[in-house]
Amino acid sequence: MLSKLSARFLVLFCLMAFYGNAQTIDTLWFNSKWEPSSKEGSTYHRTIQKTSRAYLVTDFFNTGETQMSGNYTSLDPQVREGLFKWWYKDGKKRSEILYRDNVAQKETHWDTNGKITDQYEVVTADHIENGKSVTEKVSIEVMPMFEGGMPAVYKYVGDHFNYPSELEKDRPHGKVVVQFTVNKKGRVVDVIVLQGLHPLLDQEAVRVIKSMPNWKAGIQSGEPVNVKMKLPIGL
Repeated sequence: MLSKLSARFLVLFCLMAFYGNAQTIDTLWFNSKWEPSSKEGSTYHRTIQKTSRAYLVTDFFNTGETQMSGNYTSLDPQVREGLFKWWYKDGKKRSEILYRDNVAQKETHWDTNGKITDQYEVVTADHIENGKSVTEKVSIEVMPMFEGGMPAVYKYVGDHFNYPSELEKDRPHGKVVVQFTVNKKGRVVDVIVLQGLHPLLDQEAVRVIKSMPNWKAGIQSGEPVNVKMKLPIGL
């Protein structure tokens, strides 16, 4: 068992190793309009830390509170990657945007009282254009919703999934990833397996998803749209 002194040195070493991988390479200063400024005339400042895989950029109010934090894979040109977060000066969440290769995939914005004001997610949607079915990436204002939310989806799957008796002895471990479409009427259609585990398990996963009751359809520009969904089922 480690002595208290040894434990302290171990913790110190771990902290040094962690922070040693992120080196601050620059501090920038901005005025209230986010224009480059001198330190004396600034409202915000930004630190840039180089990690092994990216640049961690953190913006601060000059009073010390964090204003924004996120990772860039490139600074020139700027390429955002992963989850970016913004805060009000009092520490309450203001916005969260998930980026993939500098393209916003999902956004959530809050007012000063903590109420969500806007929420968008980029998904694959189908619509009819010139008499033909067209699939494209769109920003969905309201995602399809199963009554009770995603916890209810997984509960439904768990309650209705019948494990094949043929596999009871040697149960394969892993997951089945199922893709399906919630159409304009909220019905679950076009169920396919994207990642299989065993033919019998794949078949049962498809059966359960097809048996789901209707969802609330996704909404784009005030109109219901067909939206493709993916669901991993752990087994």
